[in-house]
Amino acid sequence: MAVALQDRYSKLVEAKLAAEIVQKDGVIWNNDYEGDPKAGAVKIPVRGNAQVVSYDKQNGATKSFTNGSYDTLAIDKDYAVNEVIDGYDAAAVPDNIVANRLDAAGEGLALQQNTDGTVELLDKATVAGQSSATSKSNIYERLVDIGTTMSKDYVPKTGRWALVNPDTMAFIRKSAEFTAASQLGDTVKQTGAVGMIAGFMVFEDATLPAHANVICGHKNWCCRVKEWAVNVHLQSLDGSGTYIGASAVQGRRIYGHKVTNSKAVVMDSGVLLPTVAIASHTATVTLTSTNATGAKYRIKHGDAWGNWTTYNGSSKPTTQAGDTIEVYGFDADGVRSGIVSQIDS
Repeated sequence: MAVALQDRYSKLVEAKLAAEIVQKDGVIWNNDYEGDPKAGAVKIPVRGNAQVVSYDKQNGATKSFTNGSYDTLAIDKDYAVNEVIDGYDAAAVPDNIVANRLDAAGEGLALQQNTDGTVELLDKATVAGQSSATSKSNIYERLVDIGTTMSKDYVPKTGRWALVNPDTMAFIRKSAEFTAASQLGDTVKQTGAVGMIAGFMVFEDATLPAHANVICGHKNWCCRVKEWAVNVHLQSLDGSGTYIGASAVQGRRIYGHKVTNSKAVVMDSGVLLPTVAIASHTATVTLTSTNATGAKYRIKHGDAWGNWTTYNGSSKPTTQAGDTIEVYGFDADGVRSGIVSQIDS
């Protein structure tokens, strides 16, 4: 009976989490993997296109192997729910209190899981660099440009999504090209999307930082793997030595996120492009965005790129003839601008 209740409680929390989370499984993230998450890492597919060859009626077709491969995803997030219910032992907790605590667990885990997903997307996204701010008048054009870039990188048009922070969502809602979910079919509504624009299902996501205007992507190259390390259950605390006549709702959730192709995730950033100039083999970086707090650079000498290094205006980087320097700005939340480059000629 206890095992059945644990399974039931975990499924109830899972259902609440699925309903509350913006970055839903099967829409934003795929769940394809091999292995056991409890082991600490699993293998996930890195999708590629199948090789297509000419067919000869006499000799057949040349054999080929799939262009995909497997990558390792570390299950590096481990979160617990451990809420004390005072005044009741585990067998006597009223159903309404259990239901309330299970709801709260689902909501809390949904927010945490969504936040961690955003961190991975921000880290791996290709940034569509902008030299002017995104606004109501240009948001549609910028999404069209992102869609064009994704098409050139063979990202399928069906299933594309756009996560939008609340401020940018206001621009989209005021755009004549935006179609609200109420005007779309049930298939789109069931994803939780608030509408569509420029071929993207639109999701308002408050876990995006202020200057991450929009992150666009496709689930084929975004993987989330999750598991209950310990199922949700009611635990008596009588033997704790501290609590008397109390119990707790407990459970442990483990998961990990990974983007396997940065070209399939593109961000419109509110951190504007910096500038870089080289004079007498010394590079000077200028931040044009008022919200940028710093910049990083790397230098290519010959065929080898150096590491990304934080720019220091009092100790400017030096280059040699023929070197290339790349620079991007960033804000206090780590949101990046696009990359600019200059050759020492």
